[in-house]
Amino acid sequence: MGQFRANSHHVQGIEVTNEHCYTCHWESDEHGLINREHHQGYNNKEFSGEPNREVDLVIWDSTTRPTEYEINQTAIQFTASNMLISPADERQEVNKITDHCLGCHSDMNNDTEPFGDCKTPRQYAWDGSSVDPRYSQSGSTTWGKYTTMGSKKDQVKAAEEAAKEQARLTEELYDSLPKHSEKYYNYKVDQLGKEKEAALATYADIATGKTASEEQIMMIEQNLYS
Repeated sequence: MGQFRANSHHVQGIEVTNEHCYTCHWESDEHGLINREHHQGYNNKEFSGEPNREVDLVIWDSTTRPTEYEINQTAIQFTASNMLISPADERQEVNKITDHCLGCHSDMNNDTEPFGDCKTPRQYAWDGSSVDPRYSQSGSTTWGKYTTMGSKKDQVKAAEEAAKEQARLTEELYDSLPKHSEKYYNYKVDQLGKEKEAALATYADIATGKTASEEQIMMIEQNLYS
């Protein structure tokens, strides 16, 4: 209990009592007494204990501490010994603690006093924002700390936009050329490659001055742009 008197812990400015356990633990009842239904590690009636049992942590689902035990809704079971099995098991157990912590450290409970010490989660946040929206949001930001042209993401985005604009201007320039000119034909060959080889071969005849009907020209134009 001594650690809860430190400045970095939850109960501040008042004496820590057994009743405070109820805020976070299903092992405690509202009077701070052992709740045998959930106190798996030790039975105070039979004076028997079992090591490495799970801890039933409370998940606040509203601005008051829940009274109904529902696993993965108002309760999460954390087993400390599982953290020694493997890194994957450790991560899984840590995630359980995260769900427990976010019950109070959320916008819903920003102004709630879980321990009755006149302290709220908001008071422990440097920017007044709860932990949940700050770290659970899925938005993105620039790669660098500063939103200037010096950040890599801004440079990449600027380069991509410049390349798109150059491609647009190039196409606009060549599309302004006479449709049957050799320069326009060569541009289309470079742009489309050999996928339209048959149409381009006929187009070459037109570009070099051979005659073609309007229907042929329209068909070739359609093939080139399709």
